Amino acid sequence: LPRPRRLVYYLKSDIEVVDNEYVSVKNEAWEGDFLNAVQSFKSQNIKVYVSATRSWSDEFGSAITGDIGLMNAAYYIMIIYLSINLGKFPCGCSVPNPGSRVLLSLA
Repeated sequence: LPRPRRLVYYLKSDIEVVDNEYVSVKNEAWEGDFLNAVQSFKSQNIKVYVSATRSWSDEFGSAITGDIGLMNAAYYIMIIYLSINLGKFPCGCSVPNPGSRVLLSLA
């Protein structure tokens, strides 16, 4: 039976701080080309599983950006729920009650 093999490539760090963010331009480009080349490899006899530092940031970035709208909606629902349950409703007169916590939370 064939034994599994692991190939590891180490890159020299070229991280720079640009606009208060860590940026690695050359390594990001190399990892992108590496991932594209390895993922395009097809064989019936060999299974290839590829992972790079960039893989984590790509995957988490797409997952996080997809959940931003859901998180915003959840916060709005919680704020409205808490405002209604913990606050006093304003009176029906033309001037809202200045002591209303519901109106204060929505301001």
